[in-house]
Amino acid sequence: MSLNLQKTENTGSSICGILYIIKGTIFSFILSLLLIIPAAIILKTFFPTDGAVFASSMIISFISAFFCGFYMSRHVLKSGLLNGALAGILYFLILFFSGSIASGGINFSLSSILSFVISLLGGAIGGIFGINSVKSQRRR
Repeated sequence: MSLNLQKTENTGSSICGILYIIKGTIFSFILSLLLIIPAAIILKTFFPTDGAVFASSMIISFISAFFCGFYMSRHVLKSGLLNGALAGILYFLILFFSGSIASGGINFSLSSILSFVISLLGGAIGGIFGINSVKSQRRR
């Protein structure tokens, strides 16, 4: 067995799993920041409508939650769908509460529910892809 697979198989403990969740969440927020900057420039230049801004923020949330679920389930190696969904929920909660703190109050609306669903689905789908990418490497 290769050294890389032995390393990932030993990460099944809960402490290592929590560390991968934290690392995945941090990486997903870095990815969000990297995606928001060019999106803001493009939106300001070509599509300065509220609908375009909302759609781009949902797309960025999906991509970031997908990455978080993918990264975490690729390293934890268990329950890709469940762990990915939990990663998406964690991503949403941090995003929601940081936005609530920045705006001065909790504003739970239809867009918040949609953001929750998109983050949940993005994380869950990323978790499925992450666990399956590890399984396909083992078959080789």
